[in-house]
Amino acid sequence: MRGIVVTLLFVTAASIAVVVLHFFVPFNAVLDSAKFEIQTTNIDQIASALGLYYLDYSVYPQVDDEGDLVNELHKKGYLRMLFSPDAFRYESRDNGQNYLLEPKKP
Repeated sequence: MRGIVVTLLFVTAASIAVVVLHFFVPFNAVLDSAKFEIQTTNIDQIASALGLYYLDYSVYPQVDDEGDLVNELHKKGYLRMLFSPDAFRYESRDNGQNYLLEPKKP
């Protein structure tokens, strides 16, 4: 009788573990997808801000790092909110006539 109870407890625990794993695997995929979408949206907003900046100054910002870029665009009113400079890479090229903007790989 005791062996049956232990076996039933083991089977129940294993079943719960399988259900929990099936819940977390899709949840992590959804979370990763959401992070990617947020990063893409943020980069699109920064690219739009860079375009407006270029229209006003005929040059893209020539800054030392991504944090300076975010601060410059925010200070001048092209970005309403601050973005993490750790999420993207920016490089001014051709004396401010072109730029590289891409997501940083995790």
